[in-house]
Amino acid sequence: MRMLSALLQEFAKTHLVRDGEAYGPYCPVLDVGSKTLHPGVKSVVARMKDIQAACRNIVALWPTITADD
Repeated sequence: MRMLSALLQEFAKTHLVRDGEAYGPYCPVLDVGSKTLHPGVKSVVARMKDIQAACRNIVALWPTITADD
């Protein structure tokens, strides 16, 4: 859930903020399935690197996925 908060902050910083910055505590994540609210994270740098690595893995694996999978 912490990665989702980091992703939300990056989205807000890129698309929503005009003056100032996205504020981590204002980017909580609600897990509807477990009815749990996870607080927003303060540090996003390492989490964004993890997200970028996961995206690279998906791009590398995507061509190997077939309709039978």
